Amino acid sequence: MSRAHRNVVESSARPRTFVFDIVGTLTDEVGTVQRVVAEVLRLSDADSLAFAREWQARLGSEVDAVVRGERDWADYESLRSEALSGVLQERQQRPGRAQLKALRRVGCSLAAFPGAADELTALAESARVVGLTNSTLPAASAFSATAGLRWHALLSADLVRAFKPQPEAYRFAIDALGLIPEECVFVAAHPWDLDAAKGFGFQTAYYPRPHADAPAASDAYDYTISSLRELVS
Repeated sequence: MSRAHRNVVESSARPRTFVFDIVGTLTDEVGTVQRVVAEVLRLSDADSLAFAREWQARLGSEVDAVVRGERDWADYESLRSEALSGVLQERQQRPGRAQLKALRRVGCSLAAFPGAADELTALAESARVVGLTNSTLPAASAFSATAGLRWHALLSADLVRAFKPQPEAYRFAIDALGLIPEECVFVAAHPWDLDAAKGFGFQTAYYPRPHADAPAASDAYDYTISSLRELVS
């Protein structure tokens, strides 16, 4: 990691493990959803992007409601399907059975951002790489395989019926793999994810990505990177 990309926060422990948020950090969720929507519903680029953003916004609201305890637990893919139904109803669209199935399967076929798969593989040659996702394990396993994402361990917060940034999700990863957070770097495009991981003692690396919120001026992370190759050093 280049010193030029480091923030004012300094870390003394040499990282041995990199823990990744996946959706939105290594995989392009919004871009994949837009592409599938355009193909299945035959919408224009502008309309398919608007559909994708509305779908993602509804999904995010439902996840937030679970995190706040305002609704009962449901896994990420169930909430994605529920959010899709809401968008279709609001837009008064009635896709056929095959079309609906393709839309509901989008969470299993998320595409990686350009270069992410090769860069992750290079990093895995010199350090342990772990994925911690809010997606269900079947979905994460499926899109990791199709996108070529190599993991030494792949964990879903769904296994403890929690969503990041709930503490149970990070504690699950620490306990399941025997992690020492101070010797790990948590990598994400989402400030809320990094902030929660930092609370457990992880070193943090902010990886800017399209469609993800930018950090606040007061946010401080150990590293800001523009490529996973910076982590190899």
